[in-house]
Amino acid sequence: MKKFYLSAVFLLFVLTFFMTSCQIYVETSGADETLEDESVLSVSSDELESVEPTSESESVDFSEDVSIHEAHVFSDWETKKEASCKEAGLVERVCTVCGFSESDETEILPHTQETLPAKDPTCTEHGLTEGNFCTVCAFIITEQEVISPTGHNYVEKEKVEPTCQKDGYTLFSCACGETYTGEATPKLPHNYTEKIIEPTCKNDGYTLHKCTACSDSYKDNYTKKGHEYVQTVISPTCKTEGYTLHKCSSCGDSYKDNKVDKTKHSYTSAVILPTLLDQGYTRYTCSYCKTSYKDNYTDYSSICSSAYAGNKKVLAQGIDVSKWNHKKDADGNFIPLDWVAIKNAGIDYVIIKAGSNVGIDPTFDMNYEGAKAAGLDVGAYYYSYALNVNDAIEEAKQFVTYVKGKTFEYPLYMDFEDSSQRSIAPSVKTEMIKSFAATLQRNGYYAGLYVGKHWMTPEYKVLEADKLIGMIDIWFARIDSSESVSIDQTYTWNPEDCLGHEEFGMWQYAHKGVFSFIEDEHFDLNYAYKDYPSIIKKLGLNGFSGESKEYVWVIVRNLNVRSYWDLSTANNVLTVAHFGDKFEIIEKTDEYVKIKFEGTEAYVSANPAHVSFTEPTS
Repeated sequence: MKKFYLSAVFLLFVLTFFMTSCQIYVETSGADETLEDESVLSVSSDELESVEPTSESESVDFSEDVSIHEAHVFSDWETKKEASCKEAGLVERVCTVCGFSESDETEILPHTQETLPAKDPTCTEHGLTEGNFCTVCAFIITEQEVISPTGHNYVEKEKVEPTCQKDGYTLFSCACGETYTGEATPKLPHNYTEKIIEPTCKNDGYTLHKCTACSDSYKDNYTKKGHEYVQTVISPTCKTEGYTLHKCSSCGDSYKDNKVDKTKHSYTSAVILPTLLDQGYTRYTCSYCKTSYKDNYTDYSSICSSAYAGNKKVLAQGIDVSKWNHKKDADGNFIPLDWVAIKNAGIDYVIIKAGSNVGIDPTFDMNYEGAKAAGLDVGAYYYSYALNVNDAIEEAKQFVTYVKGKTFEYPLYMDFEDSSQRSIAPSVKTEMIKSFAATLQRNGYYAGLYVGKHWMTPEYKVLEADKLIGMIDIWFARIDSSESVSIDQTYTWNPEDCLGHEEFGMWQYAHKGVFSFIEDEHFDLNYAYKDYPSIIKKLGLNGFSGESKEYVWVIVRNLNVRSYWDLSTANNVLTVAHFGDKFEIIEKTDEYVKIKFEGTEAYVSANPAHVSFTEPTS
C-alpha cells in the first residue's frame, strides 16, 4: 500500500510538470463571436505550431488571454466495488479537465459476529465451549472446543423384596433415565396351610395345601366315597307310569326301576241338564289329569214328563198374584197380603208376577218374602211383550236378573197372552217360546209356559199346540166359572174341554177366587198335577243345590282306589286318587269308605290321615 502511494505521488509530480509546460487555458471575452460556453482547450506545442489559418472567419486571435492550468480538476470519488469483511472496496475519480482517472482501496469491513452457545456435557453426550462466527461470510472467529461426557451417576431407585413367586432385586437409575438391575435376591419358600376336603359320591376327597401368600396349591391324600341312594315309590297315575326312584341323598343322582303301568282315569261326573234347544249329558272328568268325555245324552223330554192333569189327582192348590191383588193405604203404598192366613186357608203355593219389560212388579219382593215366611212354595212369571225371538231372549235375561238370589219350588213361567203377539206366525211364536225357556234353562231354572185355552185351540191358529204340548211344562188357563169361587169349591179336569190333551202340569181353573178374610179382592186359583218342588230340588234348579249327597275328599298326595277292600294285595288297585279328589259316598265304616267310581263301586281308606268328609281348604 505504501509503495503504491509513493508511486502515485511520483507520477503525479511528473504529470504536473508536464502539464505546466504544455497546457493552455484560453479565455475569450468581449468578442462578437465567442464559444457558446467557456471552454478550456488543452493542446500540445506541436499542435499549436501546426495550426494554420484558413480564413478570416476561422482565424484565431491569439491576442486573447490564454491561461494554462498546472493541476487536475477531479470529480468526487465513485465506488466501484463495495468493501466487505473478506476484501477491500475500490473507489475511482476522474479529472474533469483531461479525463485522467485514479483509484484507491477502501478498508475491509469488520465481521458481523454471532455467538455459538455453549452446551453442557451429559452423562452420554459431549459438550461444547462458547464460540462465534461471522453471519455474513461464515468465518469462524472463535472456534468451539469439545467437552467430554460426564458419565452416568447411578443411585438406588427401588428395592424389591423377594416373595415365594419372584426373586428380589435393587433397581439403580441415573438422572438421564438409564437404569440397571443389581444382583437378584433368591425367592422365599412357600407358606402352605392345609384344608381337608371331604369326599362325596361324585368327587374324591383330598388334602389341599395352599400358600397363604401366592395361592399356589397342590393336593394329596385322596379318598373316595360312593352314592347313598334313598328309595321312593312313585305310584302310577292316569298320565304317568309308576316306578321306584332311587335318589342319592348327597348329590341328587338318581335312577328308576320297578316300573308299573299307568292307572285308569279317576273320573267324577257332572250332569248337564237338557234345555229345549240343547241336549243334556253327563260329563266325566278325570280329577287328576282333567281329561273328560260326555255320555248319557238326553233331551228335554226327560224332564218334561209325568205332567198329566188327566190323572185327576191334584197334588197342590195355589194362587197367582201381582200388584193388582193388593190394596193401597192412604199414602198410596201397597198393603201386604196376610200370607199366613192364606196358607191356613189351604193354599200350598203361589206363583208371583216378577214383572215385564216395563220393569219389576212393585210387589214382587214383598210377596216373595211374605209367602216364604209363611211356608208356602213359590214360583214366578214374566209377562211377555216380545215380538220376535231376540225380544224373547232379552226378556228371559231380564227375568233372570229379577229372580237372582231367590229360590223357587215351582217353575218360572213365560206369560204369553198379550194381544200384540196374536198376529205373529205360529211357527215364530214356537221359536220365541223355546228361546225364552232355553235361556232360563241355561241359567239353571225350570221353565214353563202360561197360555190360555183359546190360544191353544187349533181353529184359531195362534200357536202350534201339538208342538208345545209335551215339549214344555204348560200352565193351562181354562176358566170353568165366571162367578166368584171359594177356595173350598172343587173342580174336575175335563179333557174334552182341553183339546183332548191331558199333558198339563198346572191348571188355572178360576179367575175370581175369594178368601173370606180378604174383602173385595179376587185371586186366580190353580191346581198342580206335578210334584214340582221334589223335581226341581232333585235336579238342583231354581237356586237349589240338588239332592243332598255325602262326599269324601282325598287329603294325601296319592291314595289307592281298590275294587274290593283288601290291603294285603295290589291286584285290586283300580287307580290312584290324588289330593283334592272328591267321591260320592255309598257306605262309610271305620276302616273303609265305599264310593261311586266310574259307574260302579270302589273302596278307599277311611283313615282320617288319608281322607276328609268335609272339603279341604288347601
